[in-house]
Amino acid sequence: MSYGLQYGFLNDYKKTLKSLKHISASLLVSTGEVVHENENEWQILNRVAECDWSRKLTQAKSSQEQHTMWAQTFTSKPLKEIPSEHRCKFISVIQICCQLSTMREILAGQPPKVVITGQSQTGKSTLFEYLTGRNLKELCDVTNFNTRMSLQCPAFIKLDDEPNDGTLSDGSVLPIHLVDSPGDDDATGQSGTLLDLSLHAANLFILVTALTDVNQKHTIALLNKILKDTRVKILVLINKVDLRLKEEWKKIRKGYSYRRQDSDDEDTDNHELDQVFSLCKTLDEMVKRPREELIDGLEVDRTVVNNRVTFQTVILTGFNEFYKTFDEPGFREKVHKSNVNKWIKQNLINSTD
Repeated sequence: MSYGLQYGFLNDYKKTLKSLKHISASLLVSTGEVVHENENEWQILNRVAECDWSRKLTQAKSSQEQHTMWAQTFTSKPLKEIPSEHRCKFISVIQICCQLSTMREILAGQPPKVVITGQSQTGKSTLFEYLTGRNLKELCDVTNFNTRMSLQCPAFIKLDDEPNDGTLSDGSVLPIHLVDSPGDDDATGQSGTLLDLSLHAANLFILVTALTDVNQKHTIALLNKILKDTRVKILVLINKVDLRLKEEWKKIRKGYSYRRQDSDDEDTDNHELDQVFSLCKTLDEMVKRPREELIDGLEVDRTVVNNRVTFQTVILTGFNEFYKTFDEPGFREKVHKSNVNKWIKQNLINSTD
């Protein structure tokens, strides 16, 4: 079997662009693997998606890292001699192979499983209700839920924007199984057992924590366990940031009022205070230190954290009321719970693991 490119510098490259199957086969052959004539398109695409070098090439942080990885991976023709400026086209094909393979598994098999974990009273159940659209009282005895059981329920993630009439077209949602595990501080000791059962079945993990707990030992230990025992993507969802923002705003307002005691123009004072206090800037400053302390406390390389962990601030309860008081451009996008849906969709469809 011969494969080629239409770049005009080597004749035996001409067949490479004929189909995705041929390009995928070229990738495998150039690593020294054998592609048999009786292998179909899906078998070849899945082989590319399952290779460790696929993940490394698509997640490379720089062009230099990508070129180094390319030289180490493709040691045979036809791709060994591909100029560096054309390699991005083949890396895009690798991404397509991974996406197609993932979507085929989703459509052909059981819905992917997203596990919510973390301490009790951090907002796990609120997130579960938001994503599933179900009230916990309909599903279980709420008095036992937080400490005794793991709850699973179907959820549907929108793949496309809603049409103008507000309806959803066929195939525009991705079904998932959402698992709300007991709080990590469960007194019965069952949370650890249930988490162990979820480790190898989960496609994604969402670790819910409060801002005050981000850098605490229990959060570090839990994230460290998931990172070491799985290869999936993890969302660290930092909830209840509104409580700290209100405290900071009150401190600034109190200090500012002392300096403006002689002013009778309250509206002017409030306007000037709004100019001084920035929600977005204050939020970034509040999260930065505990997030870095959490990362420093982990037992895995920082590169692994960068590749697999996403940190997202959120207000799971009372956002609308809070936003009426603090209506700052760009703030909604930083803390709205719809970001969780976007992360799930992106990491299920674009997963390269």
